Amino acid sequence: LLKYWKLALLASVRHTASDSVVTIVRQPVRQYTSNGATTPSFGAVVEVTDALSVYGSLAYGFIPSFQLDRQLNLLPDTRTRNAETGIKLDLFDKRVLVNASWFRLNQSNFKVADPVNRNYFINLPAQLAQGVDVSVQGEPLKGLTISGAFTRTDYSLLTQGNPRLGSTVVLQPRDQYSAYASYRHKMTDTVTAGLGAGVYGRSSAAIDMAGRYWIGPAVQTDLNGFLTIGRLDLNLGVRNLFDRQNYQPTVTTSYVPLGEPRTWRLTV
Repeated sequence: LLKYWKLALLASVRHTASDSVVTIVRQPVRQYTSNGATTPSFGAVVEVTDALSVYGSLAYGFIPSFQLDRQLNLLPDTRTRNAETGIKLDLFDKRVLVNASWFRLNQSNFKVADPVNRNYFINLPAQLAQGVDVSVQGEPLKGLTISGAFTRTDYSLLTQGNPRLGSTVVLQPRDQYSAYASYRHKMTDTVTAGLGAGVYGRSSAAIDMAGRYWIGPAVQTDLNGFLTIGRLDLNLGVRNLFDRQNYQPTVTTSYVPLGEPRTWRLTV
């Protein structure tokens, strides 16, 4: 990390290698060795004003594979390339940070469970994800904490593979969002109380590459109240307040994961 005046530069390099041994009942022990990879990353930040900065980064990634297909072959490793640029803005005397960015992520050999036998995995074609991300967090007023994020991502396949399978990227919702706020009030020198609430959700996601089947959008609301008396902390919360039936992304119509139900929790 180098910094001069209002410019900061960052560079790093990482080497990754892996070995794995797989033992399956009534099968010979198999040992796999990854070729590994050396991956660099670069970044720069410029302070335009005391409150505004602009930045850019380029990072290469490598994820060694430990997943097997149904023929007990080790699937190829995953490689990534992520480019990002954006701004950071400090508001309310640096009590609130706003971050907005544009990103472009290439990813090869995306692995999912095999729809025929979910004990094994398959590789999906290389894919491209590009979009925008906006987040805000901080304490604009004393006792009030906020955080929120919105991401819109457009997905496409970099390699088409078998054209009969289709060209829709599965498992990936276009939009994801979250918003949370909490307020804590001091009632006496030894007693404080507060409330917190959050909403989290996503848009629909494709099940098959032909785009015939989709999992609908999901949204969840959480609520909690907290009370502190001296050294005693009480917190009563409920997750998925409205008990909406949420389904999680999947790659097969015969296995659709269900999201969490309404859950109450008391911590003391």
